Amino acid sequence: MRLTTNLLGSLVALVPYDTSHVPTYHRWMQDPELLAQTQSEPVRDLEAQYRVQAGWVSAPLRGAFIIYDRTQSTNAKSVGESKSNEVGKTGRSGSGSPEESNEKQEKAVLAQNPGVGSSRSPSPFGRMAGDVNFFLSSTFETNREVELSIMIAEKSCRCKGLATEALKLTMEHCVRAYGAWRFTAKIANGNLASYHLFRGKLEFCEKDYDETFNHHLLVLETPQARLARSQFDAYYSMRAPIWPYLSQQSRRLF
Repeated sequence: MRLTTNLLGSLVALVPYDTSHVPTYHRWMQDPELLAQTQSEPVRDLEAQYRVQAGWVSAPLRGAFIIYDRTQSTNAKSVGESKSNEVGKTGRSGSGSPEESNEKQEKAVLAQNPGVGSSRSPSPFGRMAGDVNFFLSSTFETNREVELSIMIAEKSCRCKGLATEALKLTMEHCVRAYGAWRFTAKIANGNLASYHLFRGKLEFCEKDYDETFNHHLLVLETPQARLARSQFDAYYSMRAPIWPYLSQQSRRLF
């Protein structure tokens, strides 16, 4: 989906993922460790990464924010919850190694858009640190469920509380903008940092473990979801005979 709002916290600024971020994001996703932790497949080249980004923007149920580290900002006060500006693609031809090519394109983007910044140079938003994504479920109208994923790609930006605040801002946005009630996260087995982030700091509960894909399913429900569930339980305890007549979709909600 095409997001148009920046989200501001004390530690991070969340900016909708657009074409100006692609060179840096592509460089991040060449790291085998990040690919393993996020259970992602490598994208062949920068051209393909631009196509992936375009697909994310056009996907109706997916939203993606780039996380900026505001502790490395040159002008933190200028960042706020405001309308973001769409930035056009820059040229992608060049010589040298892929890393050098990516760096040149990153610099070209920054030269045209000084407010964007990258992981190498601070900007009014701060320094690009990673990304946070949310996915509305295909049955969102009935279960109000959103899946979350996050990556702090820059090692210098880790262990600073950025991921915790970025997730809280994203969940608040999903509740406000879409009426979300329930959040889930799939954490790869062995990714202890993410597991402790969701379980310890955000108080998600472990719902299941998928042995096929080797990930933990963690769940957090908002007060609205817990209220709806308690009301249903009270109603069901009095009207148990209706259960056989509920649709399969209604049963899955509870």
